[in-house]
Amino acid sequence: MGAKKKSGDGKGVRGELKRLGAARLAEALAELAERDDSAAELVDRLLATPKENLTRYKRGLAGLKRSKKFVYYRYSFDFANRLENLLALLAAAEPSPEEGFEAILGFFRADEATLGRSDDSSGVIGDVFRISALDLLSDFAKGCSDKEAVADEIFRLAENDGYGVRGKVVARAADFLPPDVARGLAERFLAAFSASRSDSVYSFPLLAAGIAEGLLDVELLETALSSCGREGLLSHDFIRLSRVCLRRGEVDKAEEYFALVGGGVDRDQLEIEMLKAKGDAPALGKKLRGEFKAYPSVSVFNELVALEGENRRGELLSEMLGVIDGDASFNVDSVDFILEFGEVDALDGYVLARSEGVDGRRYDILPDVAKFLERNGRSLSASLVYRALLTSILTNKRYKAYGYAARYLKKLDKLADAIDDWTGFEPHDEFKKRVREEHRLKTSFWAKYDG
Repeated sequence: MGAKKKSGDGKGVRGELKRLGAARLAEALAELAERDDSAAELVDRLLATPKENLTRYKRGLAGLKRSKKFVYYRYSFDFANRLENLLALLAAAEPSPEEGFEAILGFFRADEATLGRSDDSSGVIGDVFRISALDLLSDFAKGCSDKEAVADEIFRLAENDGYGVRGKVVARAADFLPPDVARGLAERFLAAFSASRSDSVYSFPLLAAGIAEGLLDVELLETALSSCGREGLLSHDFIRLSRVCLRRGEVDKAEEYFALVGGGVDRDQLEIEMLKAKGDAPALGKKLRGEFKAYPSVSVFNELVALEGENRRGELLSEMLGVIDGDASFNVDSVDFILEFGEVDALDGYVLARSEGVDGRRYDILPDVAKFLERNGRSLSASLVYRALLTSILTNKRYKAYGYAARYLKKLDKLADAIDDWTGFEPHDEFKKRVREEHRLKTSFWAKYDG
């Protein structure tokens, strides 16, 4: 059997598809369009004229504004795809910059008609505004000849930002406006706030600050942050100022602001950025090791490897596993790290030594841990994890998860046959007997197990 080609190799896949020829690709696309709505919409866009695509965009946007139907969470991903397809129509229409800019402004003005009637707990609908729509707006705005008019429209757009997505447009102003126009827009926000100071303009200094960050204008940023009506600047303000200085290459100035920052995770990350900018490898290595000890993660480990060299990856992994082993508590971050590197012995030992601390409520990772240990012949440690999951479900009366609990108990029955030595742990027969006694009244669970 041949090796499966990796679809992630974009250039290679495109080359192979081109070699198939137009006729075969057209047939495949037509077949896909019959099975998938998104593919069907893609075909419609490809076959339509630019004018037809623009008309469809405007019609779709009008439909969104008219609709009052609430979008529940389970439908939010489909709704986000619908919005993405709408933006694809606008891009395919290839309008003039001015016409496209006006059209995409209409999309942002529909924030209440979309976000206002949706459960966007996942953030996928907001991301359409914050990423796809914003990128499209930036592209159109860059092509507009009258940048002052663009700035006027952005100011008017930001006057009513009840869902937080319009402010993202303002924060990107430096990407599509000349520096003097962007700076003028920031000053306009500050002047409007100073003149009114009403609730309707309370966010204007922060909008001005976002523009200043894009311009890397430290003085304007400090002025904007100082205009927020607070009693002096706060730690997160100094962090923003310090980061802008770092981006400007002004490390000494960045350190001055950094000295005014209080404690916290954000300060730690800024310190890492500061040490990188200074090129202080010894101090950076020490800081990264401290970060790993507090919050074990692959990202911090990779930064250490980047600092000390790929040739030290194995040594550093052994060192970090030793750090993890030095913490007697059960830490899910540590488990995730060990699992990521597939260190079977380390994970087995980690679970066995901390079995009483395994939090069975962590359904996000523990099933993967148990399966990994089971797959690699570590039946005892796998059993301990399955026990934690089972016990948590039953103790917390998670009725909808009783099916999982029944499968876990059956899994424990099977694993018990492969365990000869239960030294230090409750044997399976005794554990199962205790579960039956403590949860004998949970008849729906036992029905699933016995069924």
